[in-house]
Amino acid sequence: MDIHEVMAVCAQYPAVTLDFPFGHAPACYRLCGKIFAEVYPTGVRGALRILLQDDRIPREAIIPMVTLRCEPAYGDFFRQQYPAVVLRPYHYPPRQQSYGNTIIVDGRLDERAIRAMIGHAYSYVLGKLPKKTQAEILNCSGELPPQERSGGIPMP
Repeated sequence: MDIHEVMAVCAQYPAVTLDFPFGHAPACYRLCGKIFAEVYPTGVRGALRILLQDDRIPREAIIPMVTLRCEPAYGDFFRQQYPAVVLRPYHYPPRQQSYGNTIIVDGRLDERAIRAMIGHAYSYVLGKLPKKTQAEILNCSGELPPQERSGGIPMP
């Protein structure tokens, strides 16, 4: 799965809007004004050096990535399953780092896992909305299929 496919998956969910509040990057996917995915199609210069704490990575390395909101247990589960490509979000304050994951989109992580994380991010933000708003979104679109919420991957 490449970064453009990631963006297409994020955009397919009901009531999602796309905006660019910080310039050309990141592309922010929102549900009722709340960000659930931040996509960096051209990466962020130097971010991998920070994320991986590896000075051998050239500062110029540009690799696409996406940061997704998540429940702390779910985020930790994926960081343990895929330690080389799923990392704590480098730009979140320390107290909020457990509520997100940054995924390096370079082809090493299978499509099912990426879809599962995007589905969880959307569902997580949806669950934080008022019940009336949740009902309106789900009534207009029908409930998300279970495989889309988890991508067929067992959740913690």
